Amino acid sequence: MSDSSITYDPQKATVLPCGRSIVVKPLDGHAQKRLTPNRDGKFEDLPGAITDALARSILTLDGKRHTGDRLRDLVRRMPDGSRRRAFMLARTITYGSECRVSTKCPHCGTDAERTWHLDEIEDIAYDPAILADGWTLTLQDHAGKAYRFLIGVESGVTDEQFQKFVTQGHLGPIDRPLALVKELDGKVVGPRALLDLPGDVLNALRQVHALTEPRTFLSPDHEAAWRTKALDLGRKLGVTIEREEPADDEDDGAEKLWFPMGGPKTRVQLACGGCAKPFFFSLHDDPSFFFQHIVSALD
Repeated sequence: MSDSSITYDPQKATVLPCGRSIVVKPLDGHAQKRLTPNRDGKFEDLPGAITDALARSILTLDGKRHTGDRLRDLVRRMPDGSRRRAFMLARTITYGSECRVSTKCPHCGTDAERTWHLDEIEDIAYDPAILADGWTLTLQDHAGKAYRFLIGVESGVTDEQFQKFVTQGHLGPIDRPLALVKELDGKVVGPRALLDLPGDVLNALRQVHALTEPRTFLSPDHEAAWRTKALDLGRKLGVTIEREEPADDEDDGAEKLWFPMGGPKTRVQLACGGCAKPFFFSLHDDPSFFFQHIVSALD
């Protein structure tokens, strides 16, 4: 996997983290309507809204034009990291690359407002084998029993499936990682059976899944500190993530630091202006990531 900055030329195709290439046009009023949050700042059916917006914005996919229904289905099946980058490209040529977000420090509650430029956020490329077959994760419970999971890659389809599970009461809001599990110990498994697993194993699955999100760090030192904590957590949870060819320069146990998701590094690290402690924030969790609201020139 490699990192790369994004320079978008609307006259040329852009390669997404999954390896597919697209040419996009600006988001239109229909996309704006679909991506406008409710009064409480939340979205209804955000995965579907992103799919609809991209289906209107993508001109060509891998050099080909597709009918509306066919293109929408192809967009649904794209991995989330590629969907996010495709949307960032369309957003950039519509509103510009600047994305201003507001959040609160989780340590002291201080309000924080930051500005990011989406075309300066690097991508991590997906491993083609992971896209094709998923990735294997082994966790241990407190008694030492091992559980081997085959986990798929998040996409528009899995996002829709997760929302369906939540609506039907099969899973809770924190259970997105469970919706990605394809097999447990070599057998196909559904969400109800997964909820029968010990709580410590389910918590470990949620924690490891959170670590797979591509991140932008304040500095190399901050990244090194985070990786040390990730390794310690992996050892505590009994994590093993299988792969064919570990990097030669990695230390013993470093497979615990290899998390196979691709996409733009939109999980960004901030330093609080109040307590100075660092914390992470997902740009794509902020409504302004999707829709740039009108601001009076006199404000």
